[in-house]
Amino acid sequence: MYMPRIFVTLFAFLVALPAAAQDPTTPAQADAAVAEQGYPLPRDAVKRFAGFIPLTDLAGPGKFAGMNRALRFLHVTDMQLVDDDAPFPMRQGLLDEVYAATISSGGERPQEEFADEIMQSLIEVANAQHRLDPLDFAVHTGDNFDNALENEAMRYLDLLRGTSTTNGPVSGLACQPDGQSAGTEDFANDQVNACTSLPVSLAGKLRGFDPSIPQYVSTGNHDLLIQGNVAVLPSFREMAQAFGRHFLHIDEFVNIHFDSRDRCAGGSE
Repeated sequence: MYMPRIFVTLFAFLVALPAAAQDPTTPAQADAAVAEQGYPLPRDAVKRFAGFIPLTDLAGPGKFAGMNRALRFLHVTDMQLVDDDAPFPMRQGLLDEVYAATISSGGERPQEEFADEIMQSLIEVANAQHRLDPLDFAVHTGDNFDNALENEAMRYLDLLRGTSTTNGPVSGLACQPDGQSAGTEDFANDQVNACTSLPVSLAGKLRGFDPSIPQYVSTGNHDLLIQGNVAVLPSFREMAQAFGRHFLHIDEFVNIHFDSRDRCAGGSE
């Protein structure tokens, strides 16, 4: 399982804690851990994530001796690949500047500037593992992209397929390569007025998943809602068009996952 938006963020926090703060079971220890690391996390979150707890009840030594493996598969979830160049309301990262320590933490994280590269790396590792010991399939369990934008879906599918698309598969809008930023505060290279395709840093490196690995993709709240929370209103669609972008309808989401581009049998208009 690989969850860059959730797991990588937590992992970076976990390994950074000094040995003395590995088990902040008292309020004072928890507060000290927060102060030392500078993370705006609630105290109970620090208690939950401050140390690894080995679980051996299901997989202790010798538990599976003599058993045959039924499946070997890859689980990909919550990549939330983001068009971080899109202006509000097509993404709501600026909300985090105000609410990160309280009610909202759904905006852009620093590592998400490199979500495309992270996904590409994941695919390379999965293919290498497949060559060593074949995978039966890969399952993508939603929140594959962040804000229901067509070009976010296009970039995700390009990574899966090893292709490089520069026009929206539904809208036909012309996209420009994602403008690489130094951090969440760097807007100098943003492509505000056009949808973004994969960054030039991945040019010539795209291979896609080994075609012998079946891919199963489901939808999540982020795939059809802005930031996974806000419904795509007609006024938002108009604004997206003004900035060279397109919000996906659920049928469009389904259809772009099939090479034929035909409407999914039984789907609504």
